[in-house]
Amino acid sequence: MTVDAQRTGTFSFVAVTCAAMLCAFAPCRAQATRAQDFVDTVGLDVHVMYTDGGYAWLDDVQKALGYIGAIHLRDHTPNASAAAEERYSTLTTAGYRFDFVVNSDIPASIARLEVFLKSHPGSIDAIEGPNEVNNWPITYDGVSGHAGAIAFQHALYIAVKTSPILKGISVYNFTDNPPTAGDADFDNLHPYPKLGIQPLAVLKPILSLAALPMPGKLKVITEAGYNALPDPADWRGQDEWTAVDQHSQAILTLNLLLDSYALGASRTYLYQLLDAYRDPAKADADKHLGLFDYRYRPKPVADVIHNTILLLSDRDEAARRFTPRPLDVRWTGLPKTAATMVLEKADGEDVIVVWNEVPIWNREAKTAIAYRETTMRLDLRIKRNITVYDPVKSQFPVAVLTNAAFASLPLSNHPLLVFLSGP
Repeated sequence: MTVDAQRTGTFSFVAVTCAAMLCAFAPCRAQATRAQDFVDTVGLDVHVMYTDGGYAWLDDVQKALGYIGAIHLRDHTPNASAAAEERYSTLTTAGYRFDFVVNSDIPASIARLEVFLKSHPGSIDAIEGPNEVNNWPITYDGVSGHAGAIAFQHALYIAVKTSPILKGISVYNFTDNPPTAGDADFDNLHPYPKLGIQPLAVLKPILSLAALPMPGKLKVITEAGYNALPDPADWRGQDEWTAVDQHSQAILTLNLLLDSYALGASRTYLYQLLDAYRDPAKADADKHLGLFDYRYRPKPVADVIHNTILLLSDRDEAARRFTPRPLDVRWTGLPKTAATMVLEKADGEDVIVVWNEVPIWNREAKTAIAYRETTMRLDLRIKRNITVYDPVKSQFPVAVLTNAAFASLPLSNHPLLVFLSGP
């Protein structure tokens, strides 16, 4: 997407939450955004050249990517080898687009990216500065630490913007903790909610204008996610308090994508597509962040994101160019922990997304917290056909109402998609 297109797909979370709360008492008008705009904010971190691990089998990687349905990928700048050219070419030919991270040797990296873009037009979404310099410090032009990262980012930005081939590509800032301002088109963040807490508690403060190191810039999240084990009670590593079970990972990750979009992030790259390496000792959190396990079996989080993208996608690109309409709705019984937003599909269907960020994980007991389902009521200004989906359960409807002016909906601890069709 262009910068302008990305900007139109974002809005204030405060406005969404206020709309949800106001609608509990009186009719209100919610402005829709395009459903495809939300879909296009979903990205995935990959490691195409980790050929000593799970990423070695590119056919399986493509199958996993195809199942998720997201086309925006993040990886390190390809090296100059024939193997790298073949593997990345295969993915770009299949329609995938990359944010490439540059960690060293700016002239050589720029030269490779120029060749890559000429060979694969439209395949580069962004060029990103060094990754997590607080963990992997760099030295540039004799300068180390934060100053070295800032100097590197400045040189990278100039190199991209003065390249006749790359100058139209967006530049993402380098990542640091705490975030540090650099020369870039996008502020860049890596929020990883810990202890099984809901993502809004982490995302809202770091995405607030007061906390951003680059106010006025568009925002991108190039890494985020939750690590999970089938049974976190088996976790024996030093990061035992960061793990959740796989069902909780699925709910929390979908909430993270919804919150990020609502808070104005232009794209959120989930870390990562798959668990790249085996971890028999269950001691390395990084090896349990994937949407798929080491053997390419989808975890519940992969199923949930697959279902959501499948339901919200508009496949016809020409049909996506429309101006969304506002929708008049009224909510009864919607608690303060819930939020709503309205999306619109190209065929005129409205989609109301409802999610409820209540505690779902007991970190001391390492178990999910049971939630007693309640009922909320949705009233519409005119009668519509109402189809309700629970993407945590499946891609199929859980309720269908024809020519209805209202619906009583189950409010649980995970999102619902309410499709409105007809007049």
